[in-house]
Amino acid sequence: MGVGLLTAIAIGGALAMAPCDARAQARDEADAQAGAALRAFWSTLDEAWNGRDAGRFSNLFSADGSFRFVSDGPSLDGRAMIHRFFVERFAQLDADLRHVTTVRDVRAVAPEVGTVDGTVEIVRAGPGGGEGSTVLRAFSIFAVMHRATEGWMIRELRAYRLPDPAAAAAAPSSAAASRTAPPSTVEFRSYNLRPGAREEFHRLVLEESLPMLERWNIDVVGSGPSAHDESSYILIRAFPSIEERQRSEDAFYGGAEWIEGPREAVLSLIDSFTTIVLELDRATVDGLRAALATSQRPPARDNDGR
Repeated sequence: MGVGLLTAIAIGGALAMAPCDARAQARDEADAQAGAALRAFWSTLDEAWNGRDAGRFSNLFSADGSFRFVSDGPSLDGRAMIHRFFVERFAQLDADLRHVTTVRDVRAVAPEVGTVDGTVEIVRAGPGGGEGSTVLRAFSIFAVMHRATEGWMIRELRAYRLPDPAAAAAAPSSAAASRTAPPSTVEFRSYNLRPGAREEFHRLVLEESLPMLERWNIDVVGSGPSAHDESSYILIRAFPSIEERQRSEDAFYGGAEWIEGPREAVLSLIDSFTTIVLELDRATVDGLRAALATSQRPPARDNDGR
């Protein structure tokens, strides 16, 4: 093969590679720009949360976006539900709580689509907002985002609760913790239901009330039909304190999700109810929870289907 032909092949190869190199460089630049924009986006989300601005916060999600607390908390589908939830939640938050997002990794997975891995910390600010801040909760997050005409938006956000390292390191054994932990405020609510209403009431509890209570982070120890008659029902909830019980129930029963949701259907099945509140140690509450774990089942029917 002559020198001239080799030279021509080399020049042709270089010319062929040049567009590929240019395209790769353009992709890298686009990825870098998208990465910078996505990192800035999460600073905007922090600002909206810290400003208790539910409108601005929810508008960072697409209209059909979802926000799910996988291990501990609500599942919110659609921007409207996200907005309603945070309108009520922001009204309950202490003024010194802050939302701090750390973005660990940003990836472009398709044109106008990116993923974000990171952590979120809910922090109680120190005096004057300076040093001495305390991390109250921490989450690992994963988000799928897309770029719309108005900018980047969240399509799917998943938050996974992380253990508190300081609390885990300082925690005694589980048995000792049960003995030494502060007592829980436990509410026993006994319902007298209208004749023939218990099966429908139980269905509403399982399908409507319990998921809603979970979204509001209210600890349901157990619930279910009483064994001694056909019209009694029990709901047991635990709270950190008497004051927290009052605050949580005022927020829950005064919230739009309950009032505009199953409230009327549930109340129509209740004849009366009685509430008893006790202070119980952790071991007792855990034992009660375990004993009632099988009680959330539909009431047994007789063989003739009644």
